[in-house]
Parts: sequence; C-alpha cells; structure tokens
Amino acid sequence: MNSNLSHEPPGKPCRILYADHHPGMAAGVINHLKTHPHIKIAGHACNACTAMEMVEELQPDVVITSINMPGKNGIELAKEIYSTYPWIKVIIFSSSMDDQHITDAVDAGIMGYVLKTDDLSLLVQAIEKAMKGEKYLNAAVAARLLELLQHTGTNPIKTMQRHQHTDDEMAIMRENCNGLSVDEIAAKLNMEKRQVTAIKERLFKKVKCHNMVGLAMYAVRAYIVNPWRSGAGCIFYAGLLINWCW
Repeated sequence: MNSNLSHEPPGKPCRILYADHHPGMAAGVINHLKTHPHIKIAGHACNACTAMEMVEELQPDVVITSINMPGKNGIELAKEIYSTYPWIKVIIFSSSMDDQHITDAVDAGIMGYVLKTDDLSLLVQAIEKAMKGEKYLNAAVAARLLELLQHTGTNPIKTMQRHQHTDDEMAIMRENCNGLSVDEIAAKLNMEKRQVTAIKERLFKKVKCHNMVGLAMYAVRAYIVNPWRSGAGCIFYAGLLINWCW
C-alpha cells in the first residue's frame, strides 16, 4: 500500500520532478511553479526512462508526469516509482480523458489527475494536497470515472472471473465496497482483524493495485459488487470520488 506520509520536515519546500516531452508546456509549467516559495523544481525529464533515473538520484517529494511520452508512458512510470519508492507522490498532468488512462492511473495509486487545460493553480492545489496525504481529481475526470463505475458493462476490463478469488476474498471486497472498516468487516464476517488485514494485503498483490480505491474499482469491474443497487453503495462510491481517500 502506498504511504502518504511526507518525509520532509515541516516548512521545507516540496521538491518536484516534472516529466513531459513537450518543451513549451514544460517551460510554462516550471516557470509557474517557481513562483511559489513552497515549491522547488528538482529537475525536468523528457521521457519516463530519464525520469526514473532522476527519481533514483534526486528522491523528489512529488513527480508530476504527462501520460503520453516516448517509451514508457506516465502511468507505467508511476507504477515503477511506487514499486521502489512508495513514499514518493505521483500526479498525472495530461490532456487525456481516455477511459483506460483514467482507470489505469487510479489503479496505479496516483495522488492526483490534473488536465493540461486546467488553470495551473489547480496543479498547485494538487501538489499541496499530495503533500498532506490527500488526493485530487479533476472534476471532469471524476465525473467520467463515476460513469464508468455506474455503467460497468461499458468498462474495458470485462474478463475478470469471480472464481479467481476465495470466498473470504469475495466477502471482504464486498464489505469494503460497503464502506466498512477492518474492525467492522472482522466483526461482521466473524474473523480476526489480523486475518482480514492479511487477506486485504494479499488482494492488493493478487489484483495488482496499490490502494483501496483500486481494489474497489477492481471489484466493480469484475462484477463482484454493483454499488448502484443500493443507496449506501452509491454514497460510498461518491465519497471515494469526492475525497479520493480511504
């Protein structure tokens, strides 16, 4: 699971690595971010390979990345960063509203998704939220994600089979989607807390997600749950999209 805790002392500027192969866009964004005293530009990379090398060397607090870059895309970069440096926050900064990009980015555990058409103040807001352990999602992206969750039949991932999971895994995913805590799930399913926690960690590895949002999205796409059959499910999923945190 991704850690959302900052490793920087209070008051120290947030160190940013920016990855984008468009020089004009990069210059504009970097120049804007430099006007904020609580933000420091640690470096700029033109592709994911160079970005990962700079992550290893500079250990930034936040990586802001475009999606479409030469070689690996920004979502693949985010996954690679989280696999080695789970405390680093990754924010997607892209013009893409592609359904697969949106769902893959959320599944990867990114801390924010900002569109390049947004005012740059929203990118600053996403950075500030990330450093507090909070997540930010562009309103249009959030609306589209909500539609994908609501209309599961239109989701591109349709081949996941329920038999891949044990009864305990299925039950825990359903109760997680009902908004229950680990303690509440343990009580309801007559299990020990440590057993529930162990199964949830196993599920993270099994379905290749990094957080509870990704696990919940998987459960919907795999037709394990349908959050729109009950008011409680709708409220919980709306809360995930509004607050984007567990």
